[in-house]
Amino acid sequence: MKKILSLTLIIATCIFPATIHAEETSTSPSPSDIRQVRQEIREERRDAIGEMKEERKELRTEQRSELKAIRGTFNVARAGARATILEKRYQFIYNRFQNIISRFETRINTLKTAGKDTATVESSLSTAKTKLATAKAAGEQAVSALKAVTTESDKTIFENITSLVKTANDAYRSVNDALKSTLQALKAVSN
Repeated sequence: MKKILSLTLIIATCIFPATIHAEETSTSPSPSDIRQVRQEIREERRDAIGEMKEERKELRTEQRSELKAIRGTFNVARAGARATILEKRYQFIYNRFQNIISRFETRINTLKTAGKDTATVESSLSTAKTKLATAKAAGEQAVSALKAVTTESDKTIFENITSLVKTANDAYRSVNDALKSTLQALKAVSN
């Protein structure tokens, strides 16, 4: 037993000094090394954040350009549809007023053959005709401006188009008022 005990002591003394020696040789990082590692980590983090910010900026600019293109195509489609509607409306109003003017002319001719004085009615009717020609030109100008909208058109063009449409609408209203005054003059002459 003494042999076993002495053998274990010898082995233990050989093993323990080796483990103690191994612990002494392992070096723990010094505070300056820790600071340097932390500084490197901070720099890596800053670089990563900077890269992420740049990626986000690029993504935002791409999305904005895509959205602008979508808005542009939508504006073109909407302007084309609006131009078609206005063109049909102005054509309908023009045809209606032309029909009224032709009926007024036949009525004036019948009143002339009856021997009535129709000079005021004729002057009022010629005023209505010139206003109708002006209204037709304003309507065509508004429709052509709407048809000329492209994807690169900006807000000022739409404001200009709005004013053109308003001008055309006002011109057709003035034709309506002129035809009303012509009708009143016709009624006065025919009585």
